[in-house]
Amino acid sequence: MTYTEHYIDNNGVKIHALEFNPAAHGIPLVMVPGMANSAGELAESLGDLVTRRTIMLSIRGRGKSDSPATGWRLEDQASDIAAVVKHFGLTQLAIFGHSTGGSIAARALPMITADIAAFIIGDFAPFYPPYDEGWLEHVQQFHDLQISAVALAGIVASPEYIDVSDYLLPVRERLFAITGDLDKSALQEEDLDRLHQMFPAIEVARLEGCSHEFYSENPALTMNAIEHFIPIT
Repeated sequence: MTYTEHYIDNNGVKIHALEFNPAAHGIPLVMVPGMANSAGELAESLGDLVTRRTIMLSIRGRGKSDSPATGWRLEDQASDIAAVVKHFGLTQLAIFGHSTGGSIAARALPMITADIAAFIIGDFAPFYPPYDEGWLEHVQQFHDLQISAVALAGIVASPEYIDVSDYLLPVRERLFAITGDLDKSALQEEDLDRLHQMFPAIEVARLEGCSHEFYSENPALTMNAIEHFIPIT
């Protein structure tokens, strides 16, 4: 795969981003990884499959992005996405956020002045969980973590449940979701029912044979689903 690395300054915090196909026509795609994941992990699974201009970013504390001593609120993390969009001068884009990355991207919407052609939720209900010490202990069991100790400490310092549904209202006619098999995914029937009640126009793609980690399990099926939801220009 071929990409260009960028380090974007967000008020003193350097945010790492990978840019693919910079000269490609069509609506650019910005991809936001999950809570403890990085742009590099997205690229490893999907980098060889992207054909449009695509930017994968690591939110602060993940991958190669900076881990500041402070600034771990939801809005701080969301500002990283807005800073990346501004840096590349995008006037129109599609956003795909996997897992909690979708909730962080939803919080970023009021900070983005560009037109959002499609907002794609990757298997997660529209809320930001109250990450606590229990979550920290769970995450620390994994090897090759893509999130820093500084980020983990900052995130669990003030756990708070935050509903981000209202931030999605401006894109309610351009809202989509991707999920896997019901018994293996984060989006359960009650979550999907609530999404349909709140956003009647939402379209949902279920990737059969996949779980919450669908983008690494079946990259081709994932990219087909994402591309299906992005308008042709």
